[in-house]
Amino acid sequence: MHFATHVAHGVATRLAAHRVHDDKVLANTETLGKWLNEYLNSQRDLLALDAVEFYASESADRLISEKRVPNDLPRYYPRLSKELLERAFSGEKVSVVQHIGQGDLIRCLVPVDMGFVRAKPVIGVIAIDAYIPIGLRNKVDEIASVFDDYKDTNPLKYPMKTTYSVILVMITLVILFVVIWVGLYMARELTVPVERLVEGAKAVGSGNLDVSISATGHDEIAVLVDSFNKMTRDLKDNRERLIQASADLEKRRLQLEAVLANIGTGVIAVDNLGAITTFNRAVSKFLQISVDATVGKSYAAVLSGEAAPLVEVIDRAFAATQQGGIVAPETGQWTFRSGESMRVLAAVATSLKEGGSNWGVVVVIDDMTHLIKGQREMAWREVARRIAHEIKNPLTPIKLSAQRLQRRFSEMRGKDGALLKECTHTIIKHTDELKEMVNEFSNFARFPQSSPAPHDLNEVLKEAVALYEQAHPGVNIHAGFESKMPICEFDRDQIKRVMINLFDNAMAALQDNLPGRIKKIRVASHYNEQLQMAVIEMEDNGLGMTEEVKARVFEPYFSTKRDGTGLGLSIVKRIVNDHDGFIRVRSAPGEGTLFVIEIPTQLHHRLDPPRYDARGEMIAKGPLLGSEGRVPSSSDESKGRTL
Repeated sequence: MHFATHVAHGVATRLAAHRVHDDKVLANTETLGKWLNEYLNSQRDLLALDAVEFYASESADRLISEKRVPNDLPRYYPRLSKELLERAFSGEKVSVVQHIGQGDLIRCLVPVDMGFVRAKPVIGVIAIDAYIPIGLRNKVDEIASVFDDYKDTNPLKYPMKTTYSVILVMITLVILFVVIWVGLYMARELTVPVERLVEGAKAVGSGNLDVSISATGHDEIAVLVDSFNKMTRDLKDNRERLIQASADLEKRRLQLEAVLANIGTGVIAVDNLGAITTFNRAVSKFLQISVDATVGKSYAAVLSGEAAPLVEVIDRAFAATQQGGIVAPETGQWTFRSGESMRVLAAVATSLKEGGSNWGVVVVIDDMTHLIKGQREMAWREVARRIAHEIKNPLTPIKLSAQRLQRRFSEMRGKDGALLKECTHTIIKHTDELKEMVNEFSNFARFPQSSPAPHDLNEVLKEAVALYEQAHPGVNIHAGFESKMPICEFDRDQIKRVMINLFDNAMAALQDNLPGRIKKIRVASHYNEQLQMAVIEMEDNGLGMTEEVKARVFEPYFSTKRDGTGLGLSIVKRIVNDHDGFIRVRSAPGEGTLFVIEIPTQLHHRLDPPRYDARGEMIAKGPLLGSEGRVPSSSDESKGRTL
């Protein structure tokens, strides 16, 4: 009954929806009837209904679509009563069962409600008819009657209930047994690995790192067992590495002890409490103390007497460590006397500090006796070379003067002529011998400190030119001097040495000149009023210099001449530097060589006398020195002047 009512409601709802959408099309009555007939047939076939009826009003003719069953008696569907239709048109859903022929006819009435679009909400009534044959109805009644009798007269009701209860109890007991067994199994799966882990931990604690626990499954306990096995393997590997590292450290310690025992440098290690921990054989030799009387004792008590200066060095190292910050090594040097022998010892104390902890001090002692002795010998040899070079410089004018006398009085006859010839020959001969002897000792040397005084620079240049014009008549020497050259402040003798060295180099360059070329030397002086500089130029037309030679021309001991010492131009550069001047060279192969010298007309005297190193570079401090305590050379870019 309820199902039929639900179906009738669905048919009525769909009919109302069709009327809303097709209202214009179905405005004609003939079209509306045809459409309703088709709609009722389609709904009856779709829902497998016996009949579908449509009432437009209580008194209007109905539209009915009924099912034709082959080989069956025709069914009769009487018109619904006016009372039922009125109830349906009032909006009520009505259901009724009518006995028709050999069965019951179930009829459900549902109004077609269109209240949401029309003023008159109900436009008709849909009736659904379902026919139930009498045979089917009788069978349903018989089943219902038998079921009622069974409930009232069932003799097995209580025995069956008891049987089901027993079966339920037995199933419950089986379930409890299974649960208990599963619980015990799971407990064993948990407790057995834990017991193995406990036993393995005890074995590891006793030192056995070869323990390995078997794991089953993939749960958390298995992960824990795998982690334990990995831990034991890592501990075993780490122990093996520690044993190997300990062996390596012991090996290195033995090697270090062997090195300390055999090196010539003394090493003393002092801990942070002041006790000596390491003491090698060289220290025993230097300080004349034994190892047994030293190790483990305070350095202040052991290092006494001639070794007392070493205590001061170690004290300074400890004091620097306590002050914090970056600790620099402390150094010291003193003379150690032992009987008739005397050594010069140097010590370097370095603090051992890491983070905030102080480990102590390491002292390294070196014997500087042979080094000091070698330095002194080198100093004496340097003095000898300088003296030799000082002797060599006046030999050239002596020889030139003797040669000039020979040429000037070569026509003299008689005893005077013979005597003059013999004397000049002797002078020239012994001058050459002395020069050769001096060449054997010559090396780069520092001349005496310059003594600048007001002089006429042109006069000095004229003297040098006159000297070489007489000695070398085959060389065309052209001189041009600045008439407005002021009186300059310079050392006359040293500037003259400069010109002599430059002339010697020019003459040597002209000796190898090309055949047929006229040998020329140009000497000129200029005055730069803006810079207050006196400029000297000397140019020859010799073969010139390559870039490599020009780059090294002022280096000590560098020479391209067969019998040259390599000191002439080094001396020139030294003298020019002493006069706060500059010297430059311009040369190219086949184009000759030009030297340009610039000297201030008024020198600014330094506060301290200059000092020089082994290469001749000035190392004394002064207002004219470079950033490294050296007078700028001709190759320095800081001059800012070009030729």
